[in-house]
Amino acid sequence: MQIDFKMIVVPGQQALAKLAELQQNTGVVPIILGNADETDALFENIETSEESLDELLARTELEDAQRWLAARAEEAKAFALEFGADDTDEEDEDEEDWGEGDFGGMPEDGSDARLSAHCNIMTGKPYEQVALALVPAELAWQVPCHLRIGGWNECPDAPVHAALFRYWGERYGAVPVCYTGDVIEMSVSRPPQTLEDALALAQEQYLYCPDIVDQGTETVEALARSLLHSPVWYFWWD
Repeated sequence: MQIDFKMIVVPGQQALAKLAELQQNTGVVPIILGNADETDALFENIETSEESLDELLARTELEDAQRWLAARAEEAKAFALEFGADDTDEEDEDEEDWGEGDFGGMPEDGSDARLSAHCNIMTGKPYEQVALALVPAELAWQVPCHLRIGGWNECPDAPVHAALFRYWGERYGAVPVCYTGDVIEMSVSRPPQTLEDALALAQEQYLYCPDIVDQGTETVEALARSLLHSPVWYFWWD
């Protein structure tokens, strides 16, 4: 499978500035790809893809984000019933009064969230070098199809990512800006402004990417708090 984008490499500490500079150009969507190991894994995934870009984009047109989310919710409900997990009452109670509870010292909202794909997750320091892709996508939500994102474990395949990015882009001004193989980060120009809206979004994001709760915030309510006013969304699949 031929790679259809150009790539540039910059010092990690310059990655965000370079991203902002490239975002002023037309005809390409810049995406931070991470360090050399993460970029190599991405190329391997693209080269083994069996579907063309046109085929993936055509499948995206048939995907409806809200219908997909509803189907995922039904699957989760069926799984809970099969294995005897009945926490409906607890969930209803949490949804009603979660905004008034004790969040254990968590920030009031996510307004301080920042992009992190250019940094070592263990040290927090920028990588020595970081790659950026110049993706020739007409629209930012098409990026998953160009990069052949997903299709492994619980990570949805590229057309599902694209459909959700289109939906969230229209609703929240969310666009993908980083992809490192198992992490996606999005820049958000119109994040939720109320706790109610943040909770609704958090429930959608949990269906899309359970690991951000199950191995991250631990509750959908805590995820919602982090999404309130946040200019950045973070997704990760194990």
